[in-house]
Amino acid sequence: GDTTPEQKLTVTGNILASTSGNVDLILRSSTTNGASNNDDAKFTLRTGSSSERFDIINGAGTKLMTIASTGNVGIGTTSPGGILDVIGNTPTLITRTVTTSVSTPQSAIQIGMDGGTQNNGAGPAFLFFNDDSAGNKEFLGRLTAVWENVLNGSEAGAIVFNVRANGADTNATTERMRIMAGGNVGIGTTAPVVALDVVRTSAADQVL
Repeated sequence: GDTTPEQKLTVTGNILASTSGNVDLILRSSTTNGASNNDDAKFTLRTGSSSERFDIINGAGTKLMTIASTGNVGIGTTSPGGILDVIGNTPTLITRTVTTSVSTPQSAIQIGMDGGTQNNGAGPAFLFFNDDSAGNKEFLGRLTAVWENVLNGSEAGAIVFNVRANGADTNATTERMRIMAGGNVGIGTTAPVVALDVVRTSAADQVL
């Protein structure tokens, strides 16, 4: 489909590769010319025959990344449970700040909610989980940034700390502490009126 090929094989149009098993595209870079068994850098792009997914595999046969038929991407797992599911024995995510200035809004990680959440008390959260004694995934706590004032031009935010208080609190929604936009910190209250506002939940509780 190309009268002026730029490489040994140049195709203008679509390519279909099909078989009853795995379909592999193997990319290899070798220091020894013509040495087919010298895998200094080898990667395989594979569509699996047993499941609808796309794998990137290194020379040792380890699946480095998987794109499932749902569109979920897995790194360290071939069964991603979310849009991006990362599993590893070493630190799974390392980020570096893009500026040393505290006056700019840039940071190594930015999370947010896009549209439909212009309400006071709503905002994005980090939700922490672990397996319980039965091996079930359970939520432990969350750290949430919420709107204190969503009005354009007067925006203000608060940070909320939630824990899982008991077995019934499956979504870890029990608030224990809140930092308001003005700097007041509340423990046992969602509306602290002084720098540190501690409210007892019962008469028997000691404040300090």
